[in-house]
Formats: sequence, C-alpha cells, structure tokens
Amino acid sequence: MPTTPLKMGRKQQNSTIQAFFPPAPSKKRRIIEDLPASPAKSWSLPAGIVYKQVKIGQIQPGPGRITFTGRVANYREVEKNSKLATAAKILLRMALMDETGSIDIKFWLTRPLAATHRVKLGALATVHTTFVSALSSEESESSAAKFMISVSDTDKSANVEFLADSDENWADFRVPIGMDEEGKLEKLMPLKCFVETGSDTPGHRLMVCVKWKGAKKTIPKKDGGTVEKRDIGVFDDSMEGTLTLWGSMVSTADTWEISKTVLLLASPSLKLWRRDVQLTCGPATLVCVDPIHRDTQWLRTYAQKLLRKPDICAPFPYDEFDWKAALYGEQRMKFTFGDIDKYSRNIDAYVNQLPAGQCVGWLNVVITEINVSSLYRRNMLLCGSCCGFTVFTNELSPGCRKCDQPIESMRPNPNIVGRISDETGCVSGGSMIWSEQAWESLLGRNVKELSENTSPEVLRYFDEFFLFMRINLAFGWDPEIGKIAVWDVVPS
Repeated sequence: MPTTPLKMGRKQQNSTIQAFFPPAPSKKRRIIEDLPASPAKSWSLPAGIVYKQVKIGQIQPGPGRITFTGRVANYREVEKNSKLATAAKILLRMALMDETGSIDIKFWLTRPLAATHRVKLGALATVHTTFVSALSSEESESSAAKFMISVSDTDKSANVEFLADSDENWADFRVPIGMDEEGKLEKLMPLKCFVETGSDTPGHRLMVCVKWKGAKKTIPKKDGGTVEKRDIGVFDDSMEGTLTLWGSMVSTADTWEISKTVLLLASPSLKLWRRDVQLTCGPATLVCVDPIHRDTQWLRTYAQKLLRKPDICAPFPYDEFDWKAALYGEQRMKFTFGDIDKYSRNIDAYVNQLPAGQCVGWLNVVITEINVSSLYRRNMLLCGSCCGFTVFTNELSPGCRKCDQPIESMRPNPNIVGRISDETGCVSGGSMIWSEQAWESLLGRNVKELSENTSPEVLRYFDEFFLFMRINLAFGWDPEIGKIAVWDVVPS
C-alpha cells in the first residue's frame, strides 16, 4: 500500500498542546445558552394593593410594601448549581442608587433576562418589594449600602423592572449621593491625588472621562472556567489610568463614548502595576455614569479640547475684552489660578459677580521655567502659521513649506515661558496667548530685535535673568477662547 510522504515544512508558530483544546466555556455561559429566554409577559401590580413611593435614603428595614427607582451603580452575576428545576439558576447582585443613598438588590433569576432588559451600569430600574432586611456586619464591610432586598423573578408581590432610556428620563437619578445645594461633593479628588495619598481615605471619589476602549478578552480561571475582561482607558486633568471591567460588566462599556462619557467612581479599588494605574470596581464601589454635576461638563469640554490639535499661533483676542476699563478702571480684580479654575467650572454662579461679566484682571505669578536658549538651539525661538501648518524657526521671515511665500507674522514661541506659578497652581506658557505688547514688556525688545541679537551671552542672560522673576500679568479668560490671554506684563 503506497504511503504519502511526510511534508517537512516550516515549523508552526505557537504550536502548544493548549492550541488543540479550545477553552471550556464558563458555567454561567453554559447556563445562559441552555436556558430559554425570559417570558414576554411582564410583571404587573397585584390588583387592589398599593405600594408606597419612597426615596432610597428613606428606606427602613422591616416589612412594608414600598417601591422606588434608581440607577444601577454596580452589579455582578453569580451562577447557582441547584438540581431543582424550579430553583434560581443566576443571582444578579447589584447596587441601586439615587441622590439620597444606595441599596443592595439580590435578584434571583430562574432564566436569563431578555436582550432588551440586560442590566448595565447606569440603567434605570424600578423595584417593588414587601420586605427590607439589614445587612450583616460582615456584609456591610464590603458594601456601600446598609440594607438589602431579595427578589425572585417568580415572586408575584415583588419585582425588579429595568426601564429603557429615553429623552424624558435621561436626567432622572443622575445627581450624585451627598451633593449639596452649591454642587459640592465631599472627598472628590483628582486621580493623581488619589493615587498618591487618597486611596487610604474611605468614601473617596474620582471623576474621570473615557479615553479609549479595549477589546473584550477571555481569561482562564484557576478552577478551569473562563471569565471576560475589558480594559477602559480613563483620565482627568491630572493623569491617566485604566479601569478594568470583569464578567458580565464588560458589555456595559459598549454604549460609552470616547471623550464624552464621564464616570464618577466612589471607592474604587487601586492597583499599581509598574507605571500603570489600574482601577477596578470592588463590591463597595459605586459608579455614576454621566452624573449631573458642575465638573462633568468641564471635564467633557477638556476632553474635547485634547482631541483638537493645539493652535500655538492662535491670534490674540484684542476685541474680546474691554481691557482698559477692566485693568485700569475703578474696579480692578486680582485673581489666582485657583480663582480662574473655579470660575471656569461654574461660570453661571460667578459671572454676575465680575465687572462687565468678564473674567479680566491681574495675576501675580513667578516664572519657574524659562526656555530661551534651549528653543534657540532647536531652531524654535519664533513661530508662525501659513496654509494650516505651524512653522518654528529662528528666522524672522521664513518661507512656507506649502506655498513658498514668506511668513510675515512671526512671533515669539509661547513655550519660551516654560511654566509660571502662583500659590494655587501653575500653567505652562505654551497654553497661553500672548500679545505683542506682552512680549515686548516681558523681553524688553520686539520680535526683530529678539531674532537678530542671539549671541550665546544674550541667551544665557535671558535664562538667568527671568528665572524665578515675579511679574504681574494683565489677562482675560473666556470659555469660547479656552486659554488665558495675556494682554500686558508689568514688573512686580
């Protein structure tokens, strides 16, 4: 009998024993695939029975027919291996919250929820129940709530109903817990502050924006099953991090929009892996999606600005402010970087307190970084724009790379002033708009004189003279501009 010769070829890559055995699906996935979908018939209120409408913060333990509505702030699915046909196969453990508090819900399911009623973070849910129990001391340590409600999908007097989002109910129950009338939240801190010192503070909160969404991955578990994992990149104005979602929670990020969706995380778990900041949702974590808070729109606007290419050669807004009346009139305002930050986050509350309704005044700052000689060595002392391109050079009239025409409107590179600081914060000079008068007042010469007199002695003199110099900046800020516009510089 003829035999087929073996074909000796290139060795297959990653030819391990695991490649011949596909990963076994998890118990939860097998349960969901085997069970039929939930019946189309919806739960209805028993005839002649009245449920009292309450807020979550008003709920007390004990018997009583109550109903309340909130948004899902945390959840996880746990499979149950009961041999009884009528027993629950899935336990949906979730936390519901409104502006008054949070409560734990145990929703026992004999069959999976329909696709139109899948649970996700931020989903609206209405609960009807007849009894509220208090959490044990052991359970309360790993939960943000004090009370718990247990509901089965076969119960005729209790139910959990998930509501579809619409334009009418979008803003319902998005106010964070504990926000006062002025819109302040206790223990709300930047991500960098949380990483450095705040992770040991109970009840800490972070407000971050979605930067990127990773692919869903299947991770093998030690017991032989698998679990799904998804990494979500998040950031604020201080630093970036990674939010890891596990299990059934991975699908909740499908509707999140990059640079638009804002998350308010209460008591997240922190893990530092090398240089990566990894956040996870623990049992006591509460997640509020797109909260109604003054910092939400500010962070979303900040994220949108990062998507746009920064225009370092933006024209100075001479006609945007009444400079002389605001700076040299009877009412002269002195600001700090902290005041500007507070005004930018809550313009409506402070606009009537400023003369002429404009944020124009004086800043007393210290130059903590100067880059004259370093920019000259990199041929970037001056900058200009033409045909949509930014040109950096040390020449006064360089040619455009697109149209070969000379660029006449060259100006000092704003990055000459590397950083300026006051007692409340610091700002880079490249993120500010400087007028010609401001440059002449600061450097003591115009653009032509700056480009011509560039000997090593002069450049070294600039760096030594301006470092740690205290100056007064006549500035203006407007949300449409998005940058601090420096009109003039006066020695302190």
